[in-house]
Amino acid sequence: MATQEAVSVMLFAKALGPYWGLDKRYWRWPFIKESPTSNTLIEMAELIRVCWLEIDVALDTSYLTEGTIYEVSFVVMLKKDASGWDFPVTLDMEEPNGKKSQCKVNMKDLPREEWIEIRVGDFTNQKKGELKFFLSGYEGGLWKTGLIVKGASIKPQKSFPI
Repeated sequence: MATQEAVSVMLFAKALGPYWGLDKRYWRWPFIKESPTSNTLIEMAELIRVCWLEIDVALDTSYLTEGTIYEVSFVVMLKKDASGWDFPVTLDMEEPNGKKSQCKVNMKDLPREEWIEIRVGDFTNQKKGELKFFLSGYEGGLWKTGLIVKGASIKPQKSFPI
């Protein structure tokens, strides 16, 4: 029985839509090593200071393998001195078929100074269209600092025989 290898997608920060992302008062776009052992530099989004955090992503699912369950995550790092994360952020996802899901994550509980994947959710790629997912944080009106966004990861969980 032949199987097709499922496609993984990494959308780097520049492809994401951080709210007010081009406004130098709120975000900067440094080139940072992908990992401590890598010489590869990637342009990332570094949050300077916002009270209304919003990152919107839309992906055409025709790039993904049909019939595959995908895990959707944001890849981020909190700097040692990150602050303003006393309220949870909200993660939303809307699948091409219109199904919506939401969860919340307490950023203040996450490790500092290391890349982490904040899981938005899973979906099965069955219908061509647009997958939309969001990370937002504006509860409490606190000014947030110290977040670095590497990008978003869409990776296969399980493939089905074709």
